[in-house]
Amino acid sequence: MGTTRTTSKGCKSGGRRVPKQTPLSSAEEEVLHLLTQEFLTPKQVSIRRNCSQQAVSKIISRLKKKGILSPHETLVVKNGWTSQPFISGVQPAVRLHGVELNVKFLFKDERYKRVVAKGNLLSFDGCTVRLYRDSMEVYVSESFYGDDASRATALCIQYLQRLLVRLENELGVIVVKFRSQNIRWVKGEYAEVGNELAKQYNVEGDRLRVYAREDGRLWFEIDNSFNFHEAETKHPQTGKHDMDAVRDHFNDIRDHRVPLPSELYRMLSEVVQHEKEISAGLSSLISLLRPADVSPPSHDEKIVRPDYFG
Repeated sequence: MGTTRTTSKGCKSGGRRVPKQTPLSSAEEEVLHLLTQEFLTPKQVSIRRNCSQQAVSKIISRLKKKGILSPHETLVVKNGWTSQPFISGVQPAVRLHGVELNVKFLFKDERYKRVVAKGNLLSFDGCTVRLYRDSMEVYVSESFYGDDASRATALCIQYLQRLLVRLENELGVIVVKFRSQNIRWVKGEYAEVGNELAKQYNVEGDRLRVYAREDGRLWFEIDNSFNFHEAETKHPQTGKHDMDAVRDHFNDIRDHRVPLPSELYRMLSEVVQHEKEISAGLSSLISLLRPADVSPPSHDEKIVRPDYFG
């Protein structure tokens, strides 16, 4: 099955617009794979395919016109790598955005010095990269959507793997190496899209922010970015775990009707009353079962217990 993309034209089905799919030729699929999966340059692609660079350039031009490749020859985000709020016509549940990385160089050549000499701030594939002597900060502008926080994170990691390899080629550095711990996830914010509580707060114009006890950092916020009505978890260390917990909480409220405060008070009052009645009944039963010549010990009387191990 060939790779396809959505075009702007479509037909209607059941009242909903269904996009047409434009298949790619075998040559386009091959070049697309070499560029975006094996991260080859156009010159390397021509060598691999045993064709001229001009032929490769024509194929790349067609892919760009079809919207498969960006102007920077990167894959236009598919499988969730996009800032669009819908995937295949279905609104996703979790949006990961605001991702920031701190990356230490394992190696850099003379090319890096030439790049830094021109400026230490550059835009690359829509991301902002801040360059230092032995490291760089990467601020990702993309949003990553998934059914849950884990899926959104997986899509983000796939994107970052491609991005870092391309940055290596662009800057003349090495940052990706097996078992190296030179890449640090600084932050990433998870948002549940279309959260009902967020909708209510946004309609009423209220704000809700919750700060963590351990370090005072903001970890939960009601937001309305892009009019998505989002409940966001923002803590850099626990954001993913917090989103799973928040979603479980809201889904539990949705699936099981939560009693109102007045109803909780009434139920607790009934429980206390039942406990009093049970306590009184047990006291009466004990009095009836106790022999007549045995009186209960007074509060001042010391109870002498036998020595079972003497």
